Amino acid sequence: MLCLSTDLFLMPHKTKILLDIINSDFSVYQEEIRSYKRAVYEQKCELVREMTQQGYKMAKIITTVLKYFFAVHVTIPIYGICFYYIKSEDVEKLPLLIRMYSPLTFSLEMQSIEEYVIMSALQLAYMYLSVIFVIILLQMQIVSIFHIRVEMKLFRMSVKLINGYCKEMTLNADGGMNGEFETELRFMMGELARHHQNIFKKVKDVNIGFKFRLFYFNAYFCLQICLGIFIFLKGQALLKLKYGIILVTVITLAFLFSEDGQNFQDEGEELRITLYNCYWQNKPKWFTSTLQILMIRNNSLPKIALFNVFTLNRNNLTVVIRGAYSYFSLLNHFSK
Repeated sequence: MLCLSTDLFLMPHKTKILLDIINSDFSVYQEEIRSYKRAVYEQKCELVREMTQQGYKMAKIITTVLKYFFAVHVTIPIYGICFYYIKSEDVEKLPLLIRMYSPLTFSLEMQSIEEYVIMSALQLAYMYLSVIFVIILLQMQIVSIFHIRVEMKLFRMSVKLINGYCKEMTLNADGGMNGEFETELRFMMGELARHHQNIFKKVKDVNIGFKFRLFYFNAYFCLQICLGIFIFLKGQALLKLKYGIILVTVITLAFLFSEDGQNFQDEGEELRITLYNCYWQNKPKWFTSTLQILMIRNNSLPKIALFNVFTLNRNNLTVVIRGAYSYFSLLNHFSK
């Protein structure tokens, strides 16, 4: 909760960076249609619509998983209250979401059912607020990364359009390009270069927005998986149920979190391959020089990383699970 609050309220510039990426226009709408065949322009518009829907769908999946995570915690006080009235369980033995000192009696033990209800309500409010913060942050991540992935796909379509245009181009008797063709090709390459710069600027911005988040999300996933395994193996039936479901939801979140970064990195690799396959033969020096600059810039693949310690991809999930298992082994050793 401390990290979430610090991120949202003490580092608002990071949130603003991601919101600016989300709210920015796609390059297809900023380019002049005269440089495109109508069919290609419509394909780009359709791609934007489809990818935007996929991004929102993924954000809804994240929200649903987190709702299940919160619902598990809601069952704990309900279980406690039912046991108190049905089985006359001592109030001191009723389960709480978080073991903490009561502000009413300054004690770890609950003295009355009223105190238990108040403490459970406060803890549920705390959990609810935490879940809301996580939903906001993860949805910003999903949508901003999808936005850049759309830009990369649009860039690839532009390169393919240039390839098709070059193949249809006719040469003069002296082997040079027709003036009208060259003017149009210059315009298209200029737009392509600006689009490429815009993509890598957004990649840099999204890295600035996610450095701190990548650190504390990984730390939280690692801790929750470690505690979930430990309590699932050694706890009572209720705790086994609670932490079993929590373990599934946390691993699911960690997978979606890492898979999003992997798709982002894969799209960057496809961007590089598309440039390598560009039809550059028998082209003027200005064309090959521009293409060479773009290819050199693309040698560094777009990715979300934290000081080369963590990189948001499938390997990140492996690192988190390995770390959680190491801490579990240490905790299990000292608990014997």
